[in-house]
Amino acid sequence: MSQDLSAAPRLSEGEFGERVAWAVRRGVPQWLWPEVTTEAWQEALDSIERVSRAILTSGTAIELLRGEPAAVGVAAYTSGMGPLLGFWLSEGLLKAPKGTAELLEQHYQHNARRMERLADHAARVVTRLIEGGVPVTVMKGMHTAFACFPTLGTRPTSDIDLLIDPSRGAAARQILSELGYSLEYEATLPREQFWRHGSSAVTPQSLTLVHSDDPWGIDLHTSTNRRYAQASAIIRLDELACRLAPEGWILNRRARVMAPAATVLFLACHAGCGFGELRMLRLVELVLFIRQAEQSGAFSWDELVAMGELTATLPHAYAALHFAASLAPGAIPEHVLRQSRRDVPAAALRVIAGLTPATVHGITRCSVKERYMWTRSLSGKIRQLAHDLVPLEMPRSQVLPSLKRRLWRVVRGTLSVEASRS
Repeated sequence: MSQDLSAAPRLSEGEFGERVAWAVRRGVPQWLWPEVTTEAWQEALDSIERVSRAILTSGTAIELLRGEPAAVGVAAYTSGMGPLLGFWLSEGLLKAPKGTAELLEQHYQHNARRMERLADHAARVVTRLIEGGVPVTVMKGMHTAFACFPTLGTRPTSDIDLLIDPSRGAAARQILSELGYSLEYEATLPREQFWRHGSSAVTPQSLTLVHSDDPWGIDLHTSTNRRYAQASAIIRLDELACRLAPEGWILNRRARVMAPAATVLFLACHAGCGFGELRMLRLVELVLFIRQAEQSGAFSWDELVAMGELTATLPHAYAALHFAASLAPGAIPEHVLRQSRRDVPAAALRVIAGLTPATVHGITRCSVKERYMWTRSLSGKIRQLAHDLVPLEMPRSQVLPSLKRRLWRVVRGTLSVEASRS
């Protein structure tokens, strides 16, 4: 790699805290970039969408990647697309002005180094768990980075996601402790524990790219079931996670991965379960995985639809499938889109229709309609409202910060009814 990775400026823990406090006071707690306007960021995202569509459909982008370099950098970071854009530039599939190209090269180089490190840690943990009698399913980025991306370094991931049987939880916790991990927090839906390694930073080292030394850890899942909002239906992802591929994980064949159809449904449901998670990278990931699975001959759309209907996950996959089809026309058959949207609430369909792959990831948007679109009944909406006013189900340490963020949204007027693009 040609660039010196130390050239990327590091963000101190104090600077990160100041940015978070600034964003909360503005009523937009996820917007941490005072040096970039949201308008310039959105224009850069629109350009990233256009060049990504061109590459996914024709193999190369004729249009130049446009935007102020700083805005493109933030858009590439928030969309998760930075490393892949950097790779596409290195392969001649994409063109950008010199300053932007150099910035995106750093995105790719930093993530490549980071992913090599995380893959080593993942392989070590998985091996120890299996040797300790704890069967493991490797999920999400640590699976797809090897399965469908052009190189390991083009798929950023914040954590290593592993699924185990609840009955093996005590053994897994003991092994993680012995390997230098410490339990940081637990969640109930999905049921998971986050274990941070002793070598990991606590706060991001950069807010302009995925830094090679950014925080990381193990997300240890004993269930993957989740829901879009507090009063909406539980999405039965555990019924997908138990459908396994015969070949196992690439770094340790004794570890399991989900079968291709189950993986597509799982990725789509997970991505669409809160549009704060629906970054453009997740849409590209769906397209790349589907194409790889179709080429392997181990995937069929009829199997996906039947599995989605049996597990009641197909409607929850619709949003991500819809936006993936917009980003790569023809990647998702029309009959699959029709069947997956059939049981989606009308409120959700209206929200989805007003968004694009470049606007769906709502960092600057907080919409009542979007938040409540999967809560079907009046009683459910009342329960959801009660939870939003007093989020008692959160870990106690997160309740007051959450209420503070919501209060500042009200004060600043950044809470809206509609769910249109920023």
